[in-house]
Amino acid sequence: KLEYYVTNLSPNTTYSFIMRAVNDLGPSDFVYTYATTDTSSNSKYDTSVTGVKNDTTYATANGSLVITLGDDILNTTTYKIDLTGNQYKNISKWVINIPSKNKNKTFTTIWVIMPGFNIKFTLNSLYLSGDYDRITINKLSDKTYDEISRNMPKGYKILSDIYDMTYEKIDGDKTSSYPYFYNKVNVALNVDKNRLGNRNISFSKLMYITACMSSVPCTGLSISNNGISNMMVDSASNNVLGDISYPGRLAVIY
Repeated sequence: KLEYYVTNLSPNTTYSFIMRAVNDLGPSDFVYTYATTDTSSNSKYDTSVTGVKNDTTYATANGSLVITLGDDILNTTTYKIDLTGNQYKNISKWVINIPSKNKNKTFTTIWVIMPGFNIKFTLNSLYLSGDYDRITINKLSDKTYDEISRNMPKGYKILSDIYDMTYEKIDGDKTSSYPYFYNKVNVALNVDKNRLGNRNISFSKLMYITACMSSVPCTGLSISNNGISNMMVDSASNNVLGDISYPGRLAVIY
């Protein structure tokens, strides 16, 4: 166990830390985290004092970013997390942990902005019936994109990157998947890097990409916008938005 104590901190102040481990094999990815000191001026280790504010934390590892929401989300009606900065440029998987202890604070909207993908939800969009809920967004690789594109139904093309979204309940050491959100959540996929060139995105739609059902005559894959409502195209920002009922594999389809 390695411990390092930071001294001469001000009381009731939030500090950010960037850390990484180094051994003979080289350095790890950077880990980004935050801590808030208590209101006293003489605590030996302020961040260990009972009652210290538990703010949102960020940690990166192996191309993933894990965000655990803290008590600071309750200080505003919209809590915005912008993950488009240069320090996150190599991230392709985003994990959002939402503790259940704040489930009654339904007025708070969480808005997470990732390169190419935005998600916006209130706490009453989630079940929050275990220790915490987890939403994971995974951008699929270019190789997987090519494989999926080759198996798309005839006449349909994929404009955006493809994202796999899962929604899970974490309770102790048990993890289970939710098939639906409690209430719909809003997502927006960006097509700035239009994979088909300068196509008019006004004719595109947000859709799920799924495996073919045996009763449906199709080759390889099926697409559907069932469970997606309030869909719109924002040509100014090159975003295609919609409210989704359940997690799954999402993309903008032309």
